Amino acid sequence: MDFSALGVFAAIFFLRDPGTRLIGALGQTVIPRLSTYFATGQAGKFLRLLLKILVLSITLGVVFVATSSIAGASLLRLVYGDAYVSYADVLVLVMLAAAIEFIGSLLGVALTAMNELRVHQYIFAVSVVAMVVTGLLLIPSGQLHGAAWCIVLASTIRLSLSLCAITYAWRRFPKKSTV
Repeated sequence: MDFSALGVFAAIFFLRDPGTRLIGALGQTVIPRLSTYFATGQAGKFLRLLLKILVLSITLGVVFVATSSIAGASLLRLVYGDAYVSYADVLVLVMLAAAIEFIGSLLGVALTAMNELRVHQYIFAVSVVAMVVTGLLLIPSGQLHGAAWCIVLASTIRLSLSLCAITYAWRRFPKKSTV
């Protein structure tokens, strides 16, 4: 991939930033309550709040993917000019990765609230290794599409491993406290 293609990919990748910031702010807002619910053994409240924020993240992801699918070419033309219109299909893949990452990010917030801090490093390490391996395999032949699929795969792995970690940690949810 040459530098001009890398620039195109970076510009397209940047369009996911508003959603990433929104999800990050949402996670920072709810983590104190999730932590309190976990520490005091209020599993029902923890789960209800987690499900609410996950529904919000899924909704945002669907909006990003649908918008890029329906109006991706127009959006790229408006933001970057006619030269980017032919990359609308790459935009859809990048937004798919973003949608998956939104969910994974909030699952990471839940893991932090459950005091499962060490697991993050393993989840990210596996995701990075998967991204490097798939990048070596997909980018030379697929160029921007290969890079986008690489990110979709890494985001899916992060999401899957986070779900597994939450399932495992859930078994150690404290008993309800009278505090």
